[in-house]
Amino acid sequence: MILTSKISMKTARHLSYAIWEASGGRKRILYTARAHKVSRLHIRYGNIDPVSCSETEFNSLEAINFLRNKLNFSKCLLKNGYVAPEFIQERLPNAEEFPILIRKTLTGFRGQGIIVCKDMEIFQRYWRNYTEYFWCKYLNNSSEFRLHIVKPSTGDPQIIRVMRKVARNQEVENQNIKVRHLNNYYYSRRFEAFSRYPKMLGKAVEVAKLLPGKFFTLDVAWSRDISDVIFFETNTASGLDTKGAAQYAKFFIKEGVI
Repeated sequence: MILTSKISMKTARHLSYAIWEASGGRKRILYTARAHKVSRLHIRYGNIDPVSCSETEFNSLEAINFLRNKLNFSKCLLKNGYVAPEFIQERLPNAEEFPILIRKTLTGFRGQGIIVCKDMEIFQRYWRNYTEYFWCKYLNNSSEFRLHIVKPSTGDPQIIRVMRKVARNQEVENQNIKVRHLNNYYYSRRFEAFSRYPKMLGKAVEVAKLLPGKFFTLDVAWSRDISDVIFFETNTASGLDTKGAAQYAKFFIKEGVI
């Protein structure tokens, strides 16, 4: 069974049908958002509720809890020399570090809990020094992407889909400080140019080797300022259309998930 969340039920339905179709109608896998209904767990699609049956490695509860926490992700990448946001609590920002972002939560989505601060006056207006609050420097970049990654049992991680973030309107695109999330941007399904960004994709494979889990997406950006890749976060329940679900289905069947 696929254990997902209520907001990912449409994706789980696509994935269930794609697995059935890719297997020639021989393999059927159901989906639910209710953990107590799971008697055999094949795939965790972002859901972190405990189950009474054996855990799955696609993805395990432990892996999802690590990947969904932006602090874990950031520390792992910074430790290994990659560019990522550094989340800070123990000191206030210096004047030269602005603009910065206050993060009220490090497990949110769609820009939840992000406050853009252009100067100390705005920062002090919102900063409450709560133990769950963090701040980080704004990392300027020219374009952002979502990379769909699977990790076969043998061989290197594979990037199976590249999607570019596109502004929903020109007003959003013209903003000087861009915080791209699904409320103001969408992922272009037409962008599949793997060959255009060899450095970005090569580094993404390196990073995927460091992370737990068998499948996830990486949200990354290209910065012209530093000619390097910025790694923002991972997602273990990214939305899939029918084409994306078909790509994942091939991976799950090849890996013998069902």
